[in-house]
Amino acid sequence: MILVAQLIIGTRKNHQKVNDWIVDNKLTPPVTESLKHTVETSSVWANAASCLKNRNCQLAILLIFGFTWAEMGIANFLTLQLTREVGLDLSTAAIISGASGLTGWIGQILWGSFSDVKGRKRSLGIILAGWILAAALCMFIHSAVLGWTILIFWGLFRNSPYPVAYALLIDSSPRAAASSMGLMIGLAVGIAGILVAPVSGWIIHSFGFTVHYLVIVAVLLMSSLPLWFIKETVTLKKA
Repeated sequence: MILVAQLIIGTRKNHQKVNDWIVDNKLTPPVTESLKHTVETSSVWANAASCLKNRNCQLAILLIFGFTWAEMGIANFLTLQLTREVGLDLSTAAIISGASGLTGWIGQILWGSFSDVKGRKRSLGIILAGWILAAALCMFIHSAVLGWTILIFWGLFRNSPYPVAYALLIDSSPRAAASSMGLMIGLAVGIAGILVAPVSGWIIHSFGFTVHYLVIVAVLLMSSLPLWFIKETVTLKKA
């Protein structure tokens, strides 16, 4: 439905109306004058190809795939873990499962701002380390108190990789920023979303939650490889 709406509403004419309104109200348009002509004359496929040829874009897709796999693997089965393993009632388990949302906004602002100053790679490295620790700690959720504590801690990192990765793509390929983000979401999130539920469900059913979280930690550790090869886009000022 969203894609259909974009095709109908997101025309070049409507896009220009939005930019004109922004300029008339003395605000900053999303497309600068220096890039405006290039963006308007570029084709959809050219922008997509530009993203796929960009090394940072390719690596960001792999990196976000790992984060998305881990997020869906944890979030999709938390309620089951809290009811079956911890023994909580369904309503309590559902509330605790959303505990990370209490601190999720803090992580987005904190690590997004940190990346503007200290660099995208450093910020993503800290976020990845926080995710690995949080995923490992999920093996030890044996009470409601532990559930609250560990998931609130996870919230400090859970939503953070996405805005930092978006910023990385905008830095790396400004003329195809939207295409880059669309491809990252479509490929990384889409493929992970299809695979993670049946695979994680099978692992939990066959081997239990401990192995499930160990697999998630392994996926996150493998995500450090594309992060290692990402080229930093923020110019750091040396003392």
